Amino acid sequence: MMTETPSAPETLAAAPDHIRRPLPLGPLRALLGSEHVIESPEERAFYSTDVYRRADVDAELVLRPGDVEQLRTAVGLCTAHGRAVIPRGGGLSYTGGFLPTRAGSVVVDLLRLDRILDINPVDMHVTVEAGATWKSLHEALRPLGLRTPYFGPMSGFASTIGGALSQGSVFLGSTQYGTTADSVLGLDVVLADGSLLSTGSAGGRQSGPFFRNYGPDLTGLFLHDSGALGLKARASLRLLRAPAFSAYLTFTFDSAAALFAAMSEIGRSGLAAECYGSDPYIWGMRLWDDDLARDITRAIGVVKSGKNLVAGIKDAARMAVTGRSALKDVAFALNVALDGHSQGQIDHAQREIRAMAGAGREVEATVPRSVRATPFLPPNDILGPKGQRWAPSHGIVPHSRIAALADALQDFFHRRAAVLERHGIEWGFVAFAISHQAILLEPMLYWPGARTPYHERMIAPAHLAKLPVLEADPAADAAMRALRADLADFWAAAGCAHLQIGKTYHYLSTRHDGTRALLERLKNAVDPQHLVNPGSLGFR
Repeated sequence: MMTETPSAPETLAAAPDHIRRPLPLGPLRALLGSEHVIESPEERAFYSTDVYRRADVDAELVLRPGDVEQLRTAVGLCTAHGRAVIPRGGGLSYTGGFLPTRAGSVVVDLLRLDRILDINPVDMHVTVEAGATWKSLHEALRPLGLRTPYFGPMSGFASTIGGALSQGSVFLGSTQYGTTADSVLGLDVVLADGSLLSTGSAGGRQSGPFFRNYGPDLTGLFLHDSGALGLKARASLRLLRAPAFSAYLTFTFDSAAALFAAMSEIGRSGLAAECYGSDPYIWGMRLWDDDLARDITRAIGVVKSGKNLVAGIKDAARMAVTGRSALKDVAFALNVALDGHSQGQIDHAQREIRAMAGAGREVEATVPRSVRATPFLPPNDILGPKGQRWAPSHGIVPHSRIAALADALQDFFHRRAAVLERHGIEWGFVAFAISHQAILLEPMLYWPGARTPYHERMIAPAHLAKLPVLEADPAADAAMRALRADLADFWAAAGCAHLQIGKTYHYLSTRHDGTRALLERLKNAVDPQHLVNPGSLGFR
């Protein structure tokens, strides 16, 4: 089975002649501009590091195309010279999604492809370039009273449309509308040779991006593929009219079993836009990290999100009075956001969900209200509140298996208690109901270790300045590598599905023989030399 640690990196000296050919730097500089052809060792190291780790080998070059034609030409030039090309969006992968696995790789930074090309309120779709963030898209649609069904991950301040479509993600709108993939109508994808493929109804000569399922679903082939099959250039997404009414509920439970029973019932009902929970460790960390700047930002967001100024001020005041103190004794917490087009619809849904919560105790809904009011904040949580390193892992199962999976996960960590204690590794979990069918269980791990230049660039400076600076801890790092590899085996043995497969989870090696054979033929068809993001999904 594949593990997250790539095989020993290749060297250019040992590579075939066509790979040892120099890159066409002159044509690339002429195409993109010299400032967008990045060769400095410091920058190449940054672009070869994700939330969790630095690659075993740095990228040879970083390219920053400014439009789709530049992207096509640059990709074609690189692959013609035998170089692997790796798409990178907001850079918030923690599964090696954009990390090079071989020498001579070129990271293609897509952040300059950030235009929102067409908002069509008549046919209810939007077309956007892959480097646009979920925050920028949401802010462009909001004044028009529009929204995409899934409208962003927690990291949407920096995460891009293309990155989330490649990796897969859930959060805002996902209990009602599913993952990123479920909101997509069509894609423009740059293949390994620089050619452009259009999917969905827009793949026709005289059509447009209004319908996904015209013939075989080619769009689906390139979603959640971890960038293994091509580089997303543009995406067309469904639109809906933004709900006029919202409400928020929070319940606490004495056991994980009660939490998951309520989550499953609410998820199956289809009444919640978001339904997510956490254990006492994560709940406490989120409530008591003393991030005043974040609290103020979210309080302002609550004021702005009210039906009117007076209602917004009342909501913010209630949060301030309740504060965090009323929630100190929480065990397992469940947060729910509801959307509707009438107050009556919202009131009915709230009554139903309160009944479904069963043994839960209702408390002030501070968390879901503040998250919705200001959904996209800088990615400051990629270090823990005590300056610790952070990395999550996760598995997705149907409702019928979530209780057993949670018990098995507790046993997994219990059997490693001595290792966790010896190296100061802490963990807690969050969970998310996805559409009507599934629940995602995500243990988050924190361990002592030195921050990296990646953290220093990605985290807001004011927040970073407040965090303790920890020393490097090679023993804890080694324990984490072993722990994450064991977790990947654990999820595979439990038959879990995954988002953000990257180069970490056991995907290709766990497929049925026929499925794997078809996937390998597909990879060979669109990327004959396996030069697009080698290592992702388990392809070499």
